Amino acid sequence: MFKKIKSKFAIGRLSEELLYEKVLSEVQSGIKRPGIWGKALADSNGAEDMAYSLYLKYRVQSLKDESELAEIIASEIPKGSAIHQMRQVTKSDIIANKTSGVRTPYFFDYRGVKVYRQEKTWFVGGDSFPSQDEAKRYIDSLGD
Repeated sequence: MFKKIKSKFAIGRLSEELLYEKVLSEVQSGIKRPGIWGKALADSNGAEDMAYSLYLKYRVQSLKDESELAEIIASEIPKGSAIHQMRQVTKSDIIANKTSGVRTPYFFDYRGVKVYRQEKTWFVGGDSFPSQDEAKRYIDSLGD
């Protein structure tokens, strides 16, 4: 029993390490979520060095939150529906089953990567972006 518990903690730590690596790569590519950066600046009283480290921490937490929400949303999609059938990708991908008045498709392929839209947010795997163009720039940065 202790081995199972220890392995869960080890998996959690390794997963978190990968999330930090991903966030660091985003930041080094010039990709920052403005809301998270604003919170980091506010919480650091404007000290940029401190804001940088807080941003990394907050962004990792946002990735965890997005993954959790994606699982919840995915579990609520009716089995057999067209959207459920489209969801032949990882569980962290989000597909909305309602439109938000925007006439863009729910998903499309860009350079072989699936990009999904929910409301006004675009998702590439577990990452979210406020616009389709930012999602494309992120994918472009992965190829560098």
